[in-house]
Amino acid sequence: LYAFDQDDEAIANKLPDERLTLIKSNYQFFENYLKEVIPIDGILADIGVSSHQFDAGYRGFSIRFEEPLDMRMDNSSELNAQVVLNDYDETKLANVLYQYGELYNSRQLAFKIAKARIQQNIITPANLREAIKGSVKPHLEKDLMVKIFQAIRIEVNDELEVLKALLEGSL
Repeated sequence: LYAFDQDDEAIANKLPDERLTLIKSNYQFFENYLKEVIPIDGILADIGVSSHQFDAGYRGFSIRFEEPLDMRMDNSSELNAQVVLNDYDETKLANVLYQYGELYNSRQLAFKIAKARIQQNIITPANLREAIKGSVKPHLEKDLMVKIFQAIRIEVNDELEVLKALLEGSL
């Protein structure tokens, strides 16, 4: 079994089984590592985030912790959640929220975020919550935050393009 992971913490938790080869890389590059193994019998893609990433507050994946927003699966990547929230122009941010979070009020949210970050960078979930305050009814704020986090995480990790590359490469 050949497995790919770009998360250093996942690599550190490798199962002690000699039949498993764990490769520190994004799975979109599987062809580069498995040229001698072809034909491949099957591909299983574990898409998304692990519970460990959500539970480790310092990783910045969860709305539950007031830690700096990060959301990088590969800690060596320069793009993180704070860059998306603080440096993307309003239009690009709105597009991320719409495409990856399916937020139909993405333009309003991007406007509020852009306005709020003029006063203070958005570093934590509390900063983001304050920036979007009043965008939805209070009982829907948690759902809104979850969708925003999903959108930002997908952008930070380029998840859809990575999946597309895997699927195209698997042909």
